[in-house]
Amino acid sequence: MQRYFCKVGKGFLVLIILLLITGCAPGLPPPIPPGLFSAGIGWIVVGLLIWGAILLWKNLNSTKTNKTDQLTDVLNAINDRLTALEEKINQLEKNKKQ
Repeated sequence: MQRYFCKVGKGFLVLIILLLITGCAPGLPPPIPPGLFSAGIGWIVVGLLIWGAILLWKNLNSTKTNKTDQLTDVLNAINDRLTALEEKINQLEKNKKQ
């Protein structure tokens, strides 16, 4: 986990440096995202939003259970139902004999 945060921190620093360098480049300024502050801060906010969305997406995908665990749960549920059904059948047979 610590390695992940180090990589993310380094990537964030590289993004900030690139934004500063491109802000000093001659030519037209980059378009300002609508509804955000100035060009530099707006792009930083957009980058943070995208980074947050990717982080949430990865966390949602990592919490899924394995298919083998799901298969085991299903087989156990089927086994429980079959044993309950066998008990009911045995009780019905005993009732018919009496």
